[in-house]
Amino acid sequence: MKNISCKSILCSVLVATVMSFTSNVAFAQHAHEGVKTETTTEKHETPAVSHDASATDVAPHTTEAAHSAEGAQPEAAHGTDARAAAGHDEKFNPLEMIMHHISNSNEFHIVGEHENAISVPLPCILWSRLDGFTTFMSSKLHHGTVAYNRYVLNHGIVCRIKDIGVFPIGETPIEHVVTEKVGEVETSYAVYKGEKFELEKASNLLKMGSFIDFSISKNVFTMLLALFMSMFIFFKVAKMYKTRVGKAPTGIQNFFEVIISFLIDEVAKPMLGDKYM
Repeated sequence: MKNISCKSILCSVLVATVMSFTSNVAFAQHAHEGVKTETTTEKHETPAVSHDASATDVAPHTTEAAHSAEGAQPEAAHGTDARAAAGHDEKFNPLEMIMHHISNSNEFHIVGEHENAISVPLPCILWSRLDGFTTFMSSKLHHGTVAYNRYVLNHGIVCRIKDIGVFPIGETPIEHVVTEKVGEVETSYAVYKGEKFELEKASNLLKMGSFIDFSISKNVFTMLLALFMSMFIFFKVAKMYKTRVGKAPTGIQNFFEVIISFLIDEVAKPMLGDKYM
């Protein structure tokens, strides 16, 4: 009975979806035809210039219309430019904001920018050929306004200054970090005393650099958090099943009872058949 009811529900949903799609298409076609009919009617109703009108009567009106059109064009152009400028200033790119929050970084950014930013620092574990291992919290970089042992935070990612012979070691305040794009290549620089120092990203599988990042980044932290939360929940539920044999489930056990029963009855048994248990 369960399989029959599920199939009937799925069929009903499929039929309703097809009918809804068909009605929407029909409505769209009807609306499009209505627009075409109105346009055609307007074209037919446009009065033609009488052939009996003299050239002297038509000429003044034509000249006035031309002057009016010429005077209206600059105003329309000015209004269009103003609207375009306003639209450009108010344009919001949601993709950039989303990618900024879900992309990997060495800190949990919450709100704000630069020195006014509010974020949760994460441990940075870095290794370079010259300095060996360097460990510190990302808060030591002050959201990209301070360099520590030539490491700089650029948009939440730890980078290293390439020109290590000139840039001082230890905690060094910097002015800001800038990114310049030439063609398809983007290069970031740390500005210190008016001079730009190129930044280098950590090594990866595609490109080896001067340092390797072993830090517990945002993505690593969230995966570890999900792992420990899952272990805590499932070990607790398993213990409740062992200690409450024959009793009705309560609390968190009651919540997961529905999920476990669904997996057993609708996934494990139909897939394994006679091999189940």
